[in-house]
Amino acid sequence: MTPKWISIFALVTTFYLTPQVTVAQDSLFIIPKPLTQIAKTGHYRYPTKTEVYASADFKDAAALLREHPYLKFDQIKTLKSLKHLPKQSVILAKAAKDDTLAQNAYRLEITNNKIMITAHQPQALLHGISTLRQIAYTRKDTKSLPAVWIEDQPVFGYRGFMLDVSRHFLPLTFLKKYI
Repeated sequence: MTPKWISIFALVTTFYLTPQVTVAQDSLFIIPKPLTQIAKTGHYRYPTKTEVYASADFKDAAALLREHPYLKFDQIKTLKSLKHLPKQSVILAKAAKDDTLAQNAYRLEITNNKIMITAHQPQALLHGISTLRQIAYTRKDTKSLPAVWIEDQPVFGYRGFMLDVSRHFLPLTFLKKYI
């Protein structure tokens, strides 16, 4: 090979690999992999105090957000309407009846201003909260979340779990909450 071809090969290889490396730096590794995951531009930065709004059906499930490592809030406010949404907040909304979202699916949308989880059922909302927590725990930057649009639903209609009590001794309060 001549030096000219080596230079061209190096240049083409560099341009081919650069976009893949850039995308990989801000990738989300969610297990199980969501059905749809679209990366958006921007980041949601955690404010010192977050306002959390939830539909009346989802207020009990919204309490799980207290286990989020970086969201700090006082109370969960009731979301009255989807027409007038707060600008900077976390919103847990019940999907409209004509929404194309499946009954056991959730939609997680993280933008520069808000985090919004939409679902028809509280169980689906819990899956969305779990995904949000998983994203937060796997990030190196603890001050922000990447903007993303995720839509997912369980592959199976039921969920199983395994609890290894022979090697992990857990308090009874945790076991009751886990079940």
